[in-house]
Amino acid sequence: MTLKNTQADIEKAVAAILAQENGQDSGRPVIIIGHSWGGAAALETAQLLDDSSYPSTVDPEVLKQVTANVDLLFLIDAELGGRWMKRSLRDNVNTTVNLHAQTIFPDRWWNVQNGVDYLEGAQNIAAPKWSNFGTGGWFGWHRVGHNNITTIRDYQGNVVPNPETFNLVADYATQTISAHHH
Repeated sequence: MTLKNTQADIEKAVAAILAQENGQDSGRPVIIIGHSWGGAAALETAQLLDDSSYPSTVDPEVLKQVTANVDLLFLIDAELGGRWMKRSLRDNVNTTVNLHAQTIFPDRWWNVQNGVDYLEGAQNIAAPKWSNFGTGGWFGWHRVGHNNITTIRDYQGNVVPNPETFNLVADYATQTISAHHH
């Protein structure tokens, strides 16, 4: 399902994942991917699916209805400052990848349009540089920024998905799915 960065959509995602985990599709892995503000929404979705905030007195059967594990949380230059979020992972997330842009300046709390460079407990990976023809037809390696972490211009000048980023997403998703089926 595709969602926007709104509280209503986050609640829809949480409801859909809980329905999957408590229904016939409980064998399917839970994979949440988000870019920019959507990365912050993805992290919030994972946090809302965690059971650590419930008191130990809650019946385990009831708890099962309101919590779920996330097999893969893939954040692409998540703007956590935009939602003023805790930059922490909960125990219900098996693997978290924090793919961040190669920003010139390190992330600071006032930089709400930059993704977070470091998330405790995540695999923090700087996006690999990409090459293309720039204006004037010159060829070279480019620093990956907040926008071109997901889209770049091809040789004809068309906006296309950044293959480096989407290959990483595909690799982690494939590993997660194959690990889930063994």
